[in-house]
Amino acid sequence: MPMSAARTKYLHLFVLALATVFAAIELWLTIRERSLLDSSNATSTTHRLDYLIACSGWTIGWSILLILISLVITAEHLGLKVFFLIYFFITAIIWLVGAIMWHIEVKHNGCDMGHNECKHNNSIQGIAWAELLKHAVGTLVFGLKIFRGNSQKQVDDGYNEKPGNGYNGQQGQVGNGYSMQQGRMGNGYNGQQSQMDNASYARDFHSYLNPGYPTQM
Repeated sequence: MPMSAARTKYLHLFVLALATVFAAIELWLTIRERSLLDSSNATSTTHRLDYLIACSGWTIGWSILLILISLVITAEHLGLKVFFLIYFFITAIIWLVGAIMWHIEVKHNGCDMGHNECKHNNSIQGIAWAELLKHAVGTLVFGLKIFRGNSQKQVDDGYNEKPGNGYNGQQGQVGNGYSMQQGRMGNGYNGQQSQMDNASYARDFHSYLNPGYPTQM
């Protein structure tokens, strides 16, 4: 595997590991906040916390899965790059919804619930926005990688096709010209040789018919 591909692979693994850590922190904070509420009281805060728990579970599960896949297949593989793109895009949308929901919740209730809970809720909101930003950047990066890869492939195909055909065609023309020239040279030589043979035969025949008569040909 080329060094650049190996570095890219390890960079992707680092990003996925970072996503897993962030999601794990989010999951811990959200479950802790959820346990402080009355489970029988179906408030809007409870629903938002349940949603963020699902977001964290999604991120952790798919990050670990992609880490395992990346260990088997290089991240330069087109199919895996598309897989990364889809994962980051879907996860970014999920965290966008979660971050907006939690922002509305904190803004609506304010921070009059207590200093510790206020800091806790702000932490949850901040991590949700960080997850959104990270996965949005991942979507952009892999989209550009796929686009640039296809563009480079088209350039490579054009390079391999045009110069090769032109060079081969030029070689063919040179070869054909050389062969034709050789043929013309051969035909001229053969014709000249034939004329010389005919003249020699005529002299011999004239000497046979006229012995002692000088031959000038």
